[in-house]
Amino acid sequence: MKRLFFPTVVDRYLASEVWHGFLGVTFVLLLIIVGNLFVRLLGEASEGRIPEDLIAPLLVLVSFKGLVLLLPVGLFIGIMLSLGRLYNDSEMTALRAAGIGYGRILRPVLVLAALVAMVLLLMVAEVVPRVVAVSDEMKAVAANRLDILGITPGRFVIDKSGGRVIYAREITHDGKELRGLFISYPQAGQDVIITARRASRYRDPETGLRYLLLEEGERYEGSPDQGAMRRVQFRRHGILLPEMNPGLGKPTLDTRRMSELFGSSDHAIQAELQWRLGFPLSALLLALVAVPLSHVRPRQGRYSRMAVAIVVYGLYANLLVIAKTWVARGELSPWVGTWWVHGLMLLLGLLLVWREYGTRWLGRRLGIGATD
Repeated sequence: MKRLFFPTVVDRYLASEVWHGFLGVTFVLLLIIVGNLFVRLLGEASEGRIPEDLIAPLLVLVSFKGLVLLLPVGLFIGIMLSLGRLYNDSEMTALRAAGIGYGRILRPVLVLAALVAMVLLLMVAEVVPRVVAVSDEMKAVAANRLDILGITPGRFVIDKSGGRVIYAREITHDGKELRGLFISYPQAGQDVIITARRASRYRDPETGLRYLLLEEGERYEGSPDQGAMRRVQFRRHGILLPEMNPGLGKPTLDTRRMSELFGSSDHAIQAELQWRLGFPLSALLLALVAVPLSHVRPRQGRYSRMAVAIVVYGLYANLLVIAKTWVARGELSPWVGTWWVHGLMLLLGLLLVWREYGTRWLGRRLGIGATD
């Protein structure tokens, strides 16, 4: 397989250098994303928005979705670092002296970028929509479970979203009912204590708000130190719960396969389609820009152009987001869409090639007769 895509020793060497740089950068970026995501999921679990046993699977699913964002930038920075090292160590000078032209340098990089682009195309077309659908479905199912409140049977826990102290003697196996419930929380300078035989989750069909519905219990309200407590018995009593994402469980553009987006005149669908197609396209364009941008002199250091690279990527990514928003709002024709941003990136790549390697290379076929 290597000899099919990278037929010469030089091709395989350059591809190997870029590949290892790409993997290293992507792995580091993934660790950062996973760490931030883990903290966010822990916060949602502590607020009663997701159950604790969903943290691990959601972490895997959402991290996989994040790979779509990381692969293009990982490839871009990986090329910059790998080729920058070769320039800094004068290995590129040796290759050029041996008659290895710019086309021979660019070819294995673009082949590798094309392979990454194909993986990205598969991910945005089929895999990621399925991942989003599964994660949304898991959250929607969890919304009907009472253990989402973080309650452990037989232990006092604090509901951070409402400042309540909650105790339950037991939770049914399906997680839909609490038994032997005790709740205490402050309200308007007084203490409120509630006991109930059982409790279950209830959603108001008119307002859509979620409640913890308590049955057969008592409510005490007052100040114990003043000896004044008001006691009320109830058959049913509701406590408002923190709201989940109201769109959970409903089909969204993120959950639709890319083949379902073609042929629609809806601006939002057109924006989503162009956004997805932009990921594999960006991998190719960023690779084209990275090769000439990585050209540094030995005394400059391999990281001397990283600041420029970060600015280029930041502008590219932000312009894509802006263009997508304009298309979705109907402020920009889908025919123009996000393509103008990719066009600017292509123009930048060609200008950098012209600037770094001169007009002679532009008139040659890649890798044939290139000596500069």
